[in-house]
Amino acid sequence: MLVALIAAWACEGPASQDAMRERIDAGIQAFADLDLDAVSAAAVAVEADVHCLAGPIRRGLVADLHRLRALDAYTRRDLALTEASFASARWLDPGHSLPASVVAPGSPISRHVDAWTPDRSIPTVLDPPRSGQIFVDGRPDATVDRSRPVVFQWVDAGGRARTSVIVDPGAPLPEYPHRRKARRVLLPLALGTATVAAGAWGGAHLAVREYDAAVTAKDPDRMQATWGTARGLTLAAAGTGTVALGLGVASLF
Repeated sequence: MLVALIAAWACEGPASQDAMRERIDAGIQAFADLDLDAVSAAAVAVEADVHCLAGPIRRGLVADLHRLRALDAYTRRDLALTEASFASARWLDPGHSLPASVVAPGSPISRHVDAWTPDRSIPTVLDPPRSGQIFVDGRPDATVDRSRPVVFQWVDAGGRARTSVIVDPGAPLPEYPHRRKARRVLLPLALGTATVAAGAWGGAHLAVREYDAAVTAKDPDRMQATWGTARGLTLAAAGTGTVALGLGVASLF
């Protein structure tokens, strides 16, 4: 299975969503015909198609994709994925049901179709991408329900899918360039620069006190030396403080 997926995911070009529709329909019909190998082959091919999509998957397609994967999971006796995939399809397309020729009333698989409902009370909040949008099951979204399978896509500002993959419950979300990564770098830099600025400001304060003492003592040489030190440290504190502020603000966005 893994070898087949790796071979299939070597995209020769963008996947056709019309061709995906044909594969999904053929895979669902194969389940009705008890051709389990064809069901598995269709599920593998469609998952490879998702990886090679040029843009967001059509909303009308993704619910049936989850239904096909539910049927395929059932043939492999993965009942947890069967129920979760059916739940995804039902969430996206609540008014649709598979025909009796595929899932007959009272059949063993029928008890799994409505067996489980996703709990969206605590969705995972996604980090905003640096550019473009995140699409979950064909829709722009800032959250993702990790309790059910989803089609996860990062689509750039030009509408091109740069990341496109099916993510099952418990599987890690794919990496994409997001703002939190930038914050992880910028915030420590801001703190470090602020520390340097604080040190320079403290040194400048001490130098000013030394300058005041030199003025009181009427010591021109000491006055000149401490004034130069105080001026240099003050400028350094102002400069590094400005940089720290800029880095701190940048780390928030």
